Amino acid sequence: MPKETTAVASEVKLLRDVKMQPWIVDAKDITDLSTITQFDKGLLISSPAIQSFLSPAGMQTNIVSGPKGFGKTLLLKLKRQSLIERGYSYIPEDQLVDKPVGVPTIVSRKSLGPLLNSTQYWKQVWEVAISIAVLKKEGTSVSGLKCSVLSEIFIDNLLTSPCDIFDCVLSLTRKQFSLALEDLRRVLVPNIRNISSQFALFIDNVDEYFESAASYAETESLLATGDIQLWVFAQCGLVSAAREINGVNNHIKCWVSIRSEAMEYLIANDPMAAQVGGSTVSLRYSKTDLVKILQKNIANEEDNRLFQIGTDEFERFFGLDAMEIENTYVAESEAIVDYVLRHTLSRPRDIAIIGKAISDIPPSRRTEEHVSQTINERATFIAQTYLAEARVHTPGFRPDILFSLITSNTLTLKDLSRISYEYDAVLNQFSGETVQRHPFCTLYRLGLLGIVKKLGGNRAAYQSFPAPGEVGFLTENVLPSAPFYLVHPVLVGLISRRNKDFLNNIDPLNIVGNDRRWHAINDVDFVFKGDVVGYSKIMADPDLAPRFPDIFCEVVERAKSNNGVFAEISGGDSILLQGKVPEKLVSAVHDIRHDMLKSLFEAKLRFAGDAGLMRFRDDGTGPQISGGKSIRVAARLEPKVKEDWVVVTDRFQYFCEQQRQSRFKRPFKMIELASTDLPEVPSQDGQFNLAKNDVEPAILHRLYRLRR
Repeated sequence: MPKETTAVASEVKLLRDVKMQPWIVDAKDITDLSTITQFDKGLLISSPAIQSFLSPAGMQTNIVSGPKGFGKTLLLKLKRQSLIERGYSYIPEDQLVDKPVGVPTIVSRKSLGPLLNSTQYWKQVWEVAISIAVLKKEGTSVSGLKCSVLSEIFIDNLLTSPCDIFDCVLSLTRKQFSLALEDLRRVLVPNIRNISSQFALFIDNVDEYFESAASYAETESLLATGDIQLWVFAQCGLVSAAREINGVNNHIKCWVSIRSEAMEYLIANDPMAAQVGGSTVSLRYSKTDLVKILQKNIANEEDNRLFQIGTDEFERFFGLDAMEIENTYVAESEAIVDYVLRHTLSRPRDIAIIGKAISDIPPSRRTEEHVSQTINERATFIAQTYLAEARVHTPGFRPDILFSLITSNTLTLKDLSRISYEYDAVLNQFSGETVQRHPFCTLYRLGLLGIVKKLGGNRAAYQSFPAPGEVGFLTENVLPSAPFYLVHPVLVGLISRRNKDFLNNIDPLNIVGNDRRWHAINDVDFVFKGDVVGYSKIMADPDLAPRFPDIFCEVVERAKSNNGVFAEISGGDSILLQGKVPEKLVSAVHDIRHDMLKSLFEAKLRFAGDAGLMRFRDDGTGPQISGGKSIRVAARLEPKVKEDWVVVTDRFQYFCEQQRQSRFKRPFKMIELASTDLPEVPSQDGQFNLAKNDVEPAILHRLYRLRR
């Protein structure tokens, strides 16, 4: 074994137990074998496919496919690390992977003609480049080349990298390339067959190389017009060339990466698609995988960045106060891990971006508000960078204009048509054209627009977003039919900057996120919390106190039975009412108020109402309420209500209106309250803060007095 390889292996063994730096956003930051070994030990999430790829027996799998940010570079570097004791010579020696730099030196399209649009051309360019790199490394003396440029490459000691040589071959004119192709068949391949030494090549980042070319400002750049096909062909050609070289000489192993969007094209168009698929490890991450990535990074955190108390790693990292995040718009709380994942594009890179930002918050300041705000800010950053990366693949797409027209995070097909029409009108005014564009197809292709999927039978509908890279850039007519279309949570910050009405129209029933259940209006529960005014005085009366419990229970049970609602008494005089139909619930409230006022107690009550999703449990005696944010909101509001008043929140009012549109007219009116109606309750801009005290986070709602 070479001395250099032995030294690296010894260094790696010494560093195996060193704690790894967590929250690595880009594998480019891992530049040496010792660091990659630490990553393998401390942070790698290894699926069976990845384990097979990295194992000594996994030499036939030489292609890593995945969207950007999914860890293709990391996996190639880990594969190189796994070979350090197997006697391979690496090309290049001083880098973990080879990658092209700068902008491709391509001659004009006119010179190469249809060659550029052929995967075969790109395959042959890569074959020439890889063959020359291997022969130069081996020290093979080559003669009889007809292409003078290839002869110059052989004698240039600075040109050793396959990617650097690739750029030189790419600059050949059509006539020169014909000579190079003859040299490949007649000289290079025969010499490659005779090599007996073991060589390992790792080629990465071809996608980024051509993306930079496509966004290059100079008009001389062939890809300045955003020709995405060349981006696809360059990667597909590399994959085909790597397999060809491996087939010509089994001693030469060439591992390469390819974006999943380009791989989709290759699988659909290459006659050898089945063989290519068998040689490929495709990177995909389940929710369980992403949670493990989060856990492993937390496990590598320094102690001074963690809370000293907590039953698991999440409590020690996020803090007890931030383990549940109250949704500002939906009457529902969300576990912190779910909140984090929902604000990513399901990429390991996104987990690292958010985790690093939270890690930078001193533990003493990791409150629910601060943590959720940080996650939201990083989600906006993720969206910004993702859209910037995708710009070359979406020529003409103007997200700034589209976002200014989107008014809600849940849209119907009619909404999409209206917004698309307005979007076209704005752009056509600038261009003077009459063009019909499809901006929501672009959002869906990028995984930033989801749909509601309805399943058969009585199964609940659920939300579905395509993963990045799942829909190819060349795929047309991608937008499926759906009852609702959903804006990805990472876009909320960007859209709300462009459209001030957006946040006012956030869906109050559904937390938008991939694989979450979709709730319809029929899933909403309406609740009232009420109590008897002057209850203490009644209980202090020796004649009234003994009779109150039975009479009060009888009144409540009668209202419950007559109106078909759930009713529960607690604390002697506190009532919880729940039901799906607000008319019946309001009728029950009216009956209880009427009967108690006409009773010997002449008691008045106050009621507070809210609406939202409820949680139920069944202990064998039937469904029982186990919780729901709307109960807490009603409980916070009820003590603030004046005696003999019935007050409801804006959510109650909103869902009543939604039901009214599909059913019938309300038998009651709701009159919005001003700050002067409840002067003791803090308010601002028409919203009342129902929080119990200054310590509790604000609970802001518009309020309405209910009148029959």
